[in-house]
Formats: sequence, structure tokens, C-alpha cells
Amino acid sequence: MLPSGHFDAGAFTDAADRLVVGPAAPRRYTSLVPVQLARVLDDPRATAALGRFDAVLVGGQATPTALRERARAAGIRVVTTYGASETSGGCVYDGAPLGTVHAELVDGELQLTGPMLAEGYLDDPARTAATFTERDGHRWYRTGDAATIVDGRVRVTGRLDDVVISGGEKVPLGAVERIVRELPGQHGAVVTRRTSGGVGRSAGRRDRAARRPPARPLPRRRHPRTGGPTGRGDPRGPDADAGVRQTRPARGADAGRPARLNRASRP
Repeated sequence: MLPSGHFDAGAFTDAADRLVVGPAAPRRYTSLVPVQLARVLDDPRATAALGRFDAVLVGGQATPTALRERARAAGIRVVTTYGASETSGGCVYDGAPLGTVHAELVDGELQLTGPMLAEGYLDDPARTAATFTERDGHRWYRTGDAATIVDGRVRVTGRLDDVVISGGEKVPLGAVERIVRELPGQHGAVVTRRTSGGVGRSAGRRDRAARRPPARPLPRRRHPRTGGPTGRGDPRGPDADAGVRQTRPARGADAGRPARLNRASRP
């Protein structure tokens, strides 16, 4: 268990060294967000400790290709993850939906279905109806993310509501951000929208410290539905809390008003 506060590569290494592997627990996994993985790779002792894990789940945001290659060159098995509060954490691993999870694209939006879906937002039927939809006898979660699906593999390309019009062209900020992060020394870059000197908007980069709150609802309490470490980048590993999960709406008229998720649907 890591101490509270900012992630520290040395503290992570100490915690990894305390793990006991044996017949009762033969495998070790951990879950990191990309910036935490980068900090571990900057520390030789932490890199060696991470290499002893069977796999490292990396999620919470897009993982730059250069960072993945750097980790794999160090002998670390990276598994990218995707999920949300509404899906009880990670449900897509290395682009492959987990178990009975299914993914489809509807008008360019990634939608997910499966037994891991929450029933809805507590006391907020309008938001529930807007986010969850019934189709083909299944209940689907509208992620709000743009994606591609090729040979069953999901690749998220950005948020549908994170597009600016510049010179008459639609510019997805997530795609711009991924390209910028591939540049040397820019793995923590964040691309945002700002008003330009002329008509319309333009994309601009700002430091991670000034980053706006994430567009996704923020989890407060979580329940175990995936049987392993979550895909939301929680370094504590598997979800430990059962029951209600709270989120904060981030879009439209609901922005800034707290909402809560009901217990997850049963398989």
C-alpha cells in the first residue's frame, strides 16, 4: 500500500519490495497512469522493481507510444486499459473488450455494453436517460469518446466534445495532444482550446499543472466488478469498496452539480 500524497517512485519501490510472492499469490500486478510510469522509468531502482510484475496496467489517459516503447525496452509488460465510473473501472484491455463486454461505434461514438454497467445516476433520471440507451435488446453506455474499431480492437481517439473549428476544419484536441506528446520532453503536454485573435478558436498547449478538471465524472467510491486492478490508473490496484459509487457530472446543464451512481447492474 502506497502512502497518501503525490506519487513517489522510491515509495513505490519500497512497497513493491514488501510484496510476497508464493503459491497462494503467484502473480503480481499494478496499475499506473502514464505520468507515474514515466517517473518510475526515470528511477533505475523503481524500474527494476516494476520489471518484477507480471504486467502493469496503464490507463486514465492515452499512453504515448514513446512511453510504451521505453517501458517494453526495460522489460516491462504494459497493458493499456480503458474504462469509466459507469463501467465499474477498466473493461477494455489492450484494445480488447473484457469477457462479455461488447463495443460498437454509433455515429463515431464508442458505446459499451455488458454486465459491468451501472444502473444509472442516483436521483438523476434525465442524465441516466441521456447516457444509457437501449438497442438490440441490450443496454449501452454512451461514452462520449470518439474511437475506431478494427478487427475487434478498440482505439480511442479523443472526446467528441473536445473538437474545435479552426479555418473551417474540425480539429480533435486529443489527436493533437497525442502528436505533441510524442515530441521529446513533451510527454506531459496538455492541449486546450482558447479564443484566437480572429474569428473562432484555436488549440493551445499548457502545462499539466494548469490542466482543467477532467471531463469525465470523478469516482468517489468504487465496487469490484472486473476481478482485477482497475483501468482508471489507481495505484492501489483492485477496487476494494463495494456499493454506491459517486461521480461529478461535467457536461451541459449538470456541470458542477454532484451526482451519484446506483449499484452496478447484476450479470
